[in-house]
Amino acid sequence: MGKKEGDFIGYFSNGDHNFIFQFTDGEYNGTNKIWTKNGILIEESNFKNGYEDGAQKRWYNNGKVKSNYIIKNNRRYGLLGTQNCVNVSKKSGYL
Repeated sequence: MGKKEGDFIGYFSNGDHNFIFQFTDGEYNGTNKIWTKNGILIEESNFKNGYEDGAQKRWYNNGKVKSNYIIKNNRRYGLLGTQNCVNVSKKSGYL
């Protein structure tokens, strides 16, 4: 069997998306997404050559942010956990 290449798409029995993973030469490359059975997006991760790169977002089933960070030059910038993940427009009164 060869290396994975292109989009790998999984579906729930009801036909809704379960996941979309993108591969290049057997490595994650591009945007990967995972949904719940109820159609709620719970993860959106970006990869380059098998490593997290760029925006990484995860949500709880209720839609609240679980983590929201960026990987740049192998360093993580952003928020992890619900304690700090708040809507800044609501908290600050701006926007």
